Amino acid sequence: MATTAQQPVTEQAWRPDAAGLALALAVAAAVYFPITRNYFAYDDFGHLYHIVNWSPMQFLLNPHGGHLLFTRNAVFLLSYELFGANAAAYFWIVFGTHLATVYVLYRIVRELTDSTHVACFGAALWGSLPVQEGTLGWYSVYGHALATALTLLVLLGIVRLARRPAPLFAPLAWMLLLLAAATSFGVGIGATCAMPIVALLLLPAPRAHLPLLIGLSALALAMRPLYFALQQLYAQLYGGLAASFYLVLGLGYWPQHVRFFFGLLAYGILAVVFGPFGQMAERLGIGTGSLAVILAYCAIAIGVWVGGSGMVRRRMLASLTLAAAVYAVIAVGRGMFVTPANIERAMASPRYHYLGTAALTLLTCLVLAELGRRWPVPARGKTALLMTWAALTLFVTVGRPMQHYDRARNETAWVLREVQRAAGSVPRGRDVYIENHPFEAAGSLYADGVEFPGWAAVFAINSSSNTVAGRQVHFADAEPKTVAAAALGRRTAGLIVPLQDVQGTIYRPRERPRYVVRNDAPAAAPPADMQPHAQP
Repeated sequence: MATTAQQPVTEQAWRPDAAGLALALAVAAAVYFPITRNYFAYDDFGHLYHIVNWSPMQFLLNPHGGHLLFTRNAVFLLSYELFGANAAAYFWIVFGTHLATVYVLYRIVRELTDSTHVACFGAALWGSLPVQEGTLGWYSVYGHALATALTLLVLLGIVRLARRPAPLFAPLAWMLLLLAAATSFGVGIGATCAMPIVALLLLPAPRAHLPLLIGLSALALAMRPLYFALQQLYAQLYGGLAASFYLVLGLGYWPQHVRFFFGLLAYGILAVVFGPFGQMAERLGIGTGSLAVILAYCAIAIGVWVGGSGMVRRRMLASLTLAAAVYAVIAVGRGMFVTPANIERAMASPRYHYLGTAALTLLTCLVLAELGRRWPVPARGKTALLMTWAALTLFVTVGRPMQHYDRARNETAWVLREVQRAAGSVPRGRDVYIENHPFEAAGSLYADGVEFPGWAAVFAINSSSNTVAGRQVHFADAEPKTVAAAALGRRTAGLIVPLQDVQGTIYRPRERPRYVVRNDAPAAAPPADMQPHAQP
């Protein structure tokens, strides 16, 4: 009898929850489905070239741009083994990861607010923010999306632990997930360091969970020695200065780090507040308008804090702690490059805000839920508001121009066509010599031709053999450093030869075609002071 009586209640509770989740996922999917047709750009080409030319272990340990990237690199390496240079497969994985993270964020907000409406709004808001394109649209930053997904999975586990017991293996699994997040992208280190405080704030009886808190604290304390140890290990095995050397050197610029931290936090708040109208945050910049919006947001949050219960306060503080830790790590790692002239551009860089805006969205949802408890709105009214907002979001964001890097796709296709043309220009069985050229889509970070030897690198990425149509292909290069570096590679040994040693005809490509590309920015790389992973 009891089971029969409770069943309709369970179904009634489940239906709105499923509908809210479905709406959140639908909004996020509709907005970011276009990224599945994105192409590689900038650092992506360097990573792909390293995959084919380095040993797997060197690529896995490579701390590119100062990040610990073991987990991200493992995913990159596996993806290349499965899909080669088929960019669509990579971005379908990015798209799926984003939707999975939207799902996890929905569950977190639902657990903390007991509101399907607020959970749907928060997950859909974060999942459709225009600023997320910076992380989702550029595959080199996939580690940020991966670190976010792993961090929020752990956060969901801790939130649920506050209400019900977890399996015995759960704490160990959470620490492994945090370790994977920390080795996916720099923001994962900040999240891992903040997690003991976050758990302490979210768990109602900390003493009952002392082993978990000790384990999380130990992992957080291990981040610094782990970071420096892995950086030094790579430098010892493969040469060069550890990126941590530059990081320590950059700590002397602490005023820049502080300004950058507050600039990132401010822009994250603006991005969440403006939601689908995120471009307004860029237009406001650092000025009176943006300051007024931020002060209003803070005033409302403080008002909720003052009037809220202890539980509400702890949850708000946990969300703010996570956001602050993430932005602090970015500020420490990139603050040395920030000047008064470029701080607005730096703080608005979209690739910095994926995890930070997730934490700020959670804070916003907690504030909205508390306001809803103080001034209740009928369920039908909430549903009407939510549906209106979702429709407005879709109207504003779906179909907006996105950067698909079609210039890079077209340049790649042109290089491969020219290789085919060169192979067809000599009799079968003879070697083909092609004049090597820079590859503009790789960006100025690889302009020296050593780390990424232009056309030869593009060919190596897209072809598993140096033979094309029965002809052995070589690229002739006049730069001794490029030839010497290529001779040490797995893939390029013998592929690149000195220009002066070639006896015979050298194929020189036709003039670069002028591509007409819709919804695409110029192919030029960002300025050197704001390179995607610039070194000082």
